[in-house]
Amino acid sequence: MAPLRSNRVIPAGWAGHHQPVATGTMTTVCRIWDRAVGPPVGLDGPGSDMLAARNVPCRVQELKSAGEGSTVLAGQEVTERRYLITVPVKTPVHFKTGTRGHQIEVTEIREDGDPMLLGRRFDVIQVMTGSDVWERDLVCIDNQTQNEQDGDTNAS
Repeated sequence: MAPLRSNRVIPAGWAGHHQPVATGTMTTVCRIWDRAVGPPVGLDGPGSDMLAARNVPCRVQELKSAGEGSTVLAGQEVTERRYLITVPVKTPVHFKTGTRGHQIEVTEIREDGDPMLLGRRFDVIQVMTGSDVWERDLVCIDNQTQNEQDGDTNAS
């Protein structure tokens, strides 16, 4: 076997070359809210001055894990689920986590997408980084108690 021409196993520009392919898998659109300038998570909806980015392609996928479910906080049952939301790595947002972190709202879905995803808001709890990334991975929480909409609560 002949040796490699250089000592680089992964060539320069490798991640950048593949980033458009990853973005092509993002079939949903979202906007990103900066909670640092508004009320903390769970209090009121975001104001227009909190908009950090709009029309951002994304992909939303529930993360299955044991131990998730409902808890009772301050007398109210709270149900949370974790999601992996990916956005283009060059999205112009320096993501923050916590009660004053960023929030992602799904604004568009494909015709064959899940209609219950539209309008849902997810709180960013972890920002994944790496040396060779194709997309920005965000671990988020869907507080299903706070995300209930008329269609969810009135269904019979």
